Amino acid sequence: MPETIPASVVDFVLHQAGSDLYAAYCRNRLLELLESDAANAASPETPLDQAAIATLIENEIRQVLGDRVTIERRPHAAAGAFTLVVRPQAAESAGGTGLFFTTRLCVRPPTFMPRSTGERVFGRGAAGTMAQVAMILGHIKLLAEVGEKLGSAPRVPLAYHFVVGDDRDADPPADADSSGWSAVVLESTSGIPHTTQPGAVTFKCTFQHPRALLIFPFVAQAISAEGDRLRAESPVGPLPATAMRTNHGRLGCYGDYPDLACDRLAIRVKVTANANPERIAMRMTEVLDATVAEYVRHRIDLTKQTDPATGEPKLRQHYALAFEPARDTLQYRIDVFGHRARAGAADADSAIAKAAFMFGALLRIGRTFPKVRADVEFADELGPCETLVLEGVQTFGPPPSRRSQVRERLIAAVAAGVAQYRQVTGEPVNANAVRIEFGRADHEPLQQETHSALWAAYNAATEAASLPPPDGTGWIGLSPAAALAAHGHPAVIFGPGSTDRVDARTECVEVPEIQRCIALTTLAALAFTPTS
Repeated sequence: MPETIPASVVDFVLHQAGSDLYAAYCRNRLLELLESDAANAASPETPLDQAAIATLIENEIRQVLGDRVTIERRPHAAAGAFTLVVRPQAAESAGGTGLFFTTRLCVRPPTFMPRSTGERVFGRGAAGTMAQVAMILGHIKLLAEVGEKLGSAPRVPLAYHFVVGDDRDADPPADADSSGWSAVVLESTSGIPHTTQPGAVTFKCTFQHPRALLIFPFVAQAISAEGDRLRAESPVGPLPATAMRTNHGRLGCYGDYPDLACDRLAIRVKVTANANPERIAMRMTEVLDATVAEYVRHRIDLTKQTDPATGEPKLRQHYALAFEPARDTLQYRIDVFGHRARAGAADADSAIAKAAFMFGALLRIGRTFPKVRADVEFADELGPCETLVLEGVQTFGPPPSRRSQVRERLIAAVAAGVAQYRQVTGEPVNANAVRIEFGRADHEPLQQETHSALWAAYNAATEAASLPPPDGTGWIGLSPAAALAAHGHPAVIFGPGSTDRVDARTECVEVPEIQRCIALTTLAALAFTPTS
């Protein structure tokens, strides 16, 4: 059972966390973090200066706690990587158990100048890492005030781990001091605690063939179709359907990360035919319009959804077709547009998946016109594409969809896509023309008991704050929680910010949401009582 929190402590925590003072503190700390990132960025693509952010965190915590804290940088095997471990002074608990909070100081390009508009703060990382850091800083400050003014403190030691370094493929670094401790994994959950998340298999398909760009649509569609079957086979449970899907994140020069939906891809089509270019463009438009209509019927149509942060459509158009004058051929440029969002987000719409659907249809129909010859290339790369790399992630639910089975089925899907290309085109393509590999960070679905001590503490916190209790639904994103649980750390996934806004071009967070998370985290830390 969680520790009963005195009513006076609950009232103090809720009043302070919800005050204008803490609203200003959260906004100022968040803007300070975001402005540090923007100031150190030589270009929009500059990576986050994680060490500089770690120094800001360390300085702020020392200002709040003074000499009542131990802070050290524990190096990882990867060069330059370390974990900033923060341990406020506390009495050791019986059995050596404790509670630690962990987040990775990682944001993704492009950076843009932060701004504060009303209750929203915009900036790179505002809905993710930076909001989580601001929340933890506010929580540490509030917990110190509770101790100083009311004499209340957590019954177990607390620690805070800020992971620095791009080593997402590695297991969490071993920390003997925290062995057996429970863990709060800080992610963008909109302030809702979760104990379940999907499994993930990251894949990398390498095409080695002069017609690589023509083979790609068939392979990508075959992988997506297998993902649809995996989702249909998953048992009904806490994970929403959007948590189990295929995300095509990077193709050639387009896209940024395997688990981030690509928002633009451009293809140049060169047609050799004795025909009117306008008639060809009209026929192409008919085909593309029909395939887009079919695509959104099965997927999502973001041209009909409004971004609440901007008031603008989430997607202005699905594609654009333009005729480009050329000397010897009829040349057309097709730009395909998607919506940049994390895999699993409800509005993740990959331009790569959409392009595979559209171009696959063009290739099939083009074969019915034997006098028309078409070649394709990336519009933003020069020359033919004989080596092409497609990267993505397949998320999946609990058994029978296990990681090894998912890998086997993706291998079979790639072979089926190559075979389909052979069938449609009649061209002899060796099955080895496309090779698929998998990432080291792949993991099984995370399924934990919802009556763990940490889960009970968050239930007690939401009840004390008069908020609806956690409903036990699964989180749609990916996090280190599965790896931590496998290392013996019962975990809860929790934090401010929405997955739908993380890594978006208009990434933002509401300051009151950070304040609510500060209150819940502080109350949960006070209520946490490890089971014997």
